[in-house]
Amino acid sequence: MLFSNIDNPIINKKELLSIDYVPRKIVGRDFEIKELAFHLSYILRDSPSLPQQLIFGGVGTGKTTIILYILKELEKVIKEKKINLKIVRIKGSESKSKYEVLKKILIQISPSTPVTTMSSDLHTKIVKTISERGLYVLIFIDEIHELKEKELNGTLYTISRLGQDIAFSETNQIEKISKIKKGAVGYLLVSNDGNIFGKLKENTRSSLTKEHFIFKRYNPDQIVKILESRINEGALFEGKIEEGVLPFISAASMSEGRDARYALILL
Repeated sequence: MLFSNIDNPIINKKELLSIDYVPRKIVGRDFEIKELAFHLSYILRDSPSLPQQLIFGGVGTGKTTIILYILKELEKVIKEKKINLKIVRIKGSESKSKYEVLKKILIQISPSTPVTTMSSDLHTKIVKTISERGLYVLIFIDEIHELKEKELNGTLYTISRLGQDIAFSETNQIEKISKIKKGAVGYLLVSNDGNIFGKLKENTRSSLTKEHFIFKRYNPDQIVKILESRINEGALFEGKIEEGVLPFISAASMSEGRDARYALILL
């Protein structure tokens, strides 16, 4: 039978080797965690604000893992403190146009609001929802380089201007106000492409934050520790890895110009 022997003598929990898995212990990124957590901590202060960060780094440098880890911890705190914060998670590989990005934002901040077929309508509904509810919204868009090239500029420009659009939101058809409830928008935009700015128009480049955060490549020892951490969590059955295998995998991933993601695949 094709599936008669489903036991694997080596792999115990394959999901722990997934690139999407957020491990209990983060290895080799203490500085990055502290820096990003510091910027996010402003939402917890007396005069709350949200970060506007562009985050770059090669494939397998831990960008997504670290952000998901920090957001998971942040959600615990905002729930405890009852802060009116919505965290929106979007992948550029799954939402490749401005319409799709705005649709994801609206659905995640207000699931009951009807979705229309026009980007302009979605934008209006997002601004109205945030303004009327006094929401804090943190938009995390991973893989922004995966957006369609013709959609990239317009999407990022719209995201970067949401805060200003909310500040001048209409309370009715006649009157505009410059002061709203304590609503605000922040964003974490993540890319493997450090040259993505060159693909944007000048107005978008000037509108986006100047705060750039760069994830450097792991060194070989850090990759070994990442693999050890996954094994210790139960990814493999005990005693299945011989001495020298993990350094070999680390060296192989480095020689291929790859990083931790490739090392996990090799493991």
